Amino acid sequence: ALPICRFHIPKVSDKVDTKEAIALFSEFDQILICHESAEEKISEVVKTTKKTLIVIGPEGGITESELSEFSSAGGKIIKLGRPVLRSAHAGIAAISAVSALMKVW
Repeated sequence: ALPICRFHIPKVSDKVDTKEAIALFSEFDQILICHESAEEKISEVVKTTKKTLIVIGPEGGITESELSEFSSAGGKIIKLGRPVLRSAHAGIAAISAVSALMKVW
């Protein structure tokens, strides 16, 4: 018998504003908001779920007000690591970390 293989290509959405992002939260089991001010590391928060949403802010970052809105709507504010990554690189780093933590790889 052949081993069961899971193959999933992460979906990258177009840019959305805070309200549009929050409207998507109900479609996911886990919502991770990447921000350098987070106290919890990604490795302390990620759970194996069917649908995970990762929010990456724009260059210049997510505002405190936006963080508060995301957190109130069920998002977990997480830190990827010590260096602050540019938004162009943070997404792939987050997908890689989440995939490894969920043992997808």
